[in-house]
Amino acid sequence: MHYYEAYGLNISSEITCPELVETSEHEPDVIIQCGIVPQKLAGLTTTGYKFQAGPNRILIQTMILADILVAAGREITVAPKSAALDGDVRLVLLGWALGALLHQRDLLPLHGSVISLEGGGCVVFCAPSGTGKSTPAASFLRQGYQLMDDNIAVVAPVDEKFMVYPGYPEIKLWPQVFKEFSQGSLKYRTVRPSYGKQAIDDGDQFQNRPQPLKKIYIISRTRLPELKITPLAGGDKFQALLQNTFCVRFVRGLGKIATHLNAVQALAAAIPVLEIQVPEHLLLDQDLIEFLEQDFQA
Repeated sequence: MHYYEAYGLNISSEITCPELVETSEHEPDVIIQCGIVPQKLAGLTTTGYKFQAGPNRILIQTMILADILVAAGREITVAPKSAALDGDVRLVLLGWALGALLHQRDLLPLHGSVISLEGGGCVVFCAPSGTGKSTPAASFLRQGYQLMDDNIAVVAPVDEKFMVYPGYPEIKLWPQVFKEFSQGSLKYRTVRPSYGKQAIDDGDQFQNRPQPLKKIYIISRTRLPELKITPLAGGDKFQALLQNTFCVRFVRGLGKIATHLNAVQALAAAIPVLEIQVPEHLLLDQDLIEFLEQDFQA
């Protein structure tokens, strides 16, 4: 077995996951194992894009990578396809499967990159895949900030604060953005040749302790000629957080709608959320970075 820590959870795994932070042997919160999984869940289920879900169970089914059963917020059983590469299987395991498990444990996973701020606290950049949430995180990494995760921001209330739990020290960038950050001694690897992304290992700038959440930035691409930054309030704020929940499509099938809506409502009431509309032609804009750095302190 291999022993890891991610998102505040102790993980033991039969599958080697070099992306994750290794720890010493421990009593696991989560067990990852290889095995046989059913092709159909028994009982009343909800079906959706590449998944079936019922109370405390989600079956993720892909054509060429793996079928994965996630049960009771504790067990993940992986059945890789015969031709699948290990790294490809881990993309599903560390993405959708962990997202399903986090929902089962009543945690709130946002689809976002997280950086730790100097002096404590953290901020989250939320965006749909391909929109550019990793780009500002990588830029701040280059300026000496610490990364907490590139894909999932796990939020939970602790002692009247909302804390974000660190994931793992890797940031994935599209080729045109990767060129901006690939200079120097950073370690990197290709994330599926057909997928096109490069992953930078930033273990030397990884914040491994939970941090209080200060602000959330919602990034979108627009045809506007200039950056537009809007503080969100009320229903707009609530909807933005709901739409940027990681694997939100799993919630209904798990029977977690009320739990999830209450968590989003509480977060919306406590944490500032700003929408940032970025012109399509900009990969990275210094004005945006300078604004964000000033706004961190506001």
